[in-house]
Amino acid sequence: MTGKERFLAVLNGEQPDRVPTGELDINPRVIHALTGTDDIFVLAEQIGLDGIFVWPDRRKTYLDADHFVDDFGSVRVDTHIPGDYPVPVKYPIEEPEDLAHYKMPSASDGRIWAGVQKALDRVGKELCVVARIRDVISFPRDVLGYENFLISFITEPEMLSELMDMSVEYSTEHARNLRSLGVDVVCMCDDIANAPGPLMGAEKYHEQVFPHFKKLISNCHDLGLKVIKHSDGNLMSIMDDLIDSGIDCLDPIDPMGNMDMAHIKKVYGDEIAMMGNVDCVKTLVDGTPKEVEEEVKSCLRAGAAGGGLILASSNSIHAGVKPENYLHMVRCVEKYGHYPIDL
Repeated sequence: MTGKERFLAVLNGEQPDRVPTGELDINPRVIHALTGTDDIFVLAEQIGLDGIFVWPDRRKTYLDADHFVDDFGSVRVDTHIPGDYPVPVKYPIEEPEDLAHYKMPSASDGRIWAGVQKALDRVGKELCVVARIRDVISFPRDVLGYENFLISFITEPEMLSELMDMSVEYSTEHARNLRSLGVDVVCMCDDIANAPGPLMGAEKYHEQVFPHFKKLISNCHDLGLKVIKHSDGNLMSIMDDLIDSGIDCLDPIDPMGNMDMAHIKKVYGDEIAMMGNVDCVKTLVDGTPKEVEEEVKSCLRAGAAGGGLILASSNSIHAGVKPENYLHMVRCVEKYGHYPIDL
């Protein structure tokens, strides 16, 4: 099977010939250490990834050397370090009345998916090109600011609902354009939890976020897309909502959030696939090759039976990951991940 076929088999509830592997994000430092280039396509081909995840291309209108305005009107800091997250420092909606004057950017600007098109052209026949899109909380979070976003669940629920409606409309149009390019899978990457649980609480999630999220998932399925949902943190209190939303796969089954892959497999394995969860906080950062190998085997035992697992890190291959540990992780998947798995 090709990497693309393996990914799609897992997302379709089928057993592939081998557990596939891919990462939500791979830091340029790690790519360069393993390939001598900054080219993720070279990395994917050299180490044998089955899928790659591609960010949308965003416009940056610079105000000065270190600050730019993004597509959604937030001012962000550019650290000029490849792979760094540009932190927002000013927001376009500071008061509820600002919403009336806010103009949503177009999701049909071809510049947004230029990187996806490049990936499809370069590796799309062999690898699964997963396009990252927003779901329903990152837009209100980014235009309100994190603190005001969380406060608005209580103080401005109608405004928040309108912003999430706008999110659904924008991301549905984005997904429609991606599907027209030939994309089969999207990944929604809005973090909704931390180690204790959902950021807004399980009740607020169910009442105020879930209806919008479920609508977006339904829209993507109507387009013929499979959906991977990423969120760090402890999601157990909203797992039933996530299942009911119709997502096809949950990433990364965060061990730092007390998420247990074996439990998820046992309780929900007939309804969703999983992606994860080799520890990228400890094992991939300072673990020995033997520790990496044992954790890969543990993940395979917990989640791979009958299909349903994309083996990956517990978040991403960040700048602190030892390149040789990541490479060893991938090699261990190749060694132990062929079906039938007997560990």
